[in-house]
Amino acid sequence: MSYFAGAAAPPGYFNAKSFGYAGTATSDLFSGVSSYLSAGMQAKGLETEATDYTLAATLAGEQINPVTTNMHVQEYQEERNLAIVQGQTEAGAAGGGFTTGGSTLDILKANAAQGATTQAIAEVNGENQIAGLQEQQTAYTNMAAAATSAAKTEEELGTIGLIGGIAGAALNVAAIFAPGK
Repeated sequence: MSYFAGAAAPPGYFNAKSFGYAGTATSDLFSGVSSYLSAGMQAKGLETEATDYTLAATLAGEQINPVTTNMHVQEYQEERNLAIVQGQTEAGAAGGGFTTGGSTLDILKANAAQGATTQAIAEVNGENQIAGLQEQQTAYTNMAAAATSAAKTEEELGTIGLIGGIAGAALNVAAIFAPGK
């Protein structure tokens, strides 16, 4: 005999509680699917973020060599400028009939000290730029790793949410058919 032909359902089946369990099962299932999809979208965003951080780390690393080259060029230019100034000082002294002793020697020493200071400043500035780029590269690499880890966690949480939703729905469906509910 069909249950839909007007006959009463056997005891324990399809009463008011059954519809409550069915509604809860549907809600659990949609909640699980929603959790899974939402986590998947969140994970994709985090993966994109990780890719961007990796690119930024690569770009910071690629800037180190040009900065190093620039630092060495500046050091050479300062060395050259010092040699020019020293040569001009010696030529001026010789042209004026002076020897390289006394005041001329004092001027040459002062020029050498000033040139060494300028070279040291150029070197320190270059090294600071390089250190900053290396720190930037490390920071971006760490942020990329954190975003990758967060994306993996989101995917796992989404899967757990889906499993939880399916399990909740299954338990509620089972409750519909449980005797003596």
